[in-house]
Amino acid sequence: MTQPCCSRLQRGASPFIVLALGWHDGPTTGLARCADCGQTYHFEMLDWDDEQSTRVYAFAKIERDAYARLIAMHDEIVTDGVAKANRMALATRDALAGTFGRSLYVIADDLGREIIACRELDFAGWKKLMDES
Repeated sequence: MTQPCCSRLQRGASPFIVLALGWHDGPTTGLARCADCGQTYHFEMLDWDDEQSTRVYAFAKIERDAYARLIAMHDEIVTDGVAKANRMALATRDALAGTFGRSLYVIADDLGREIIACRELDFAGWKKLMDES
């Protein structure tokens, strides 16, 4: 069986190694890295179903060095027990500043285990969907 990769994402096994930064009965925001190609992302939950188990996430690609800095900061916060949330928020903002926005949308119950549906969508495509609904 082929290792899943974010570059050919489809329904089935998730390629993502996930670090949740926000949590409400499951991840609401966080970092993800593709276990196959190493591409790094920041994700945010956009919506959920009535049971709050199936969630829609928007992913933005971020540079690997920004991802590494965020992981190190998170580990420092956890190890030191010191709340450095402002530093983390600024580093997240800086990591997202160089992106072209969120263009990968994923539906999952467990983001690190299985993908229910996914779609790459640029802003023009998103606008078209909104205009049609």
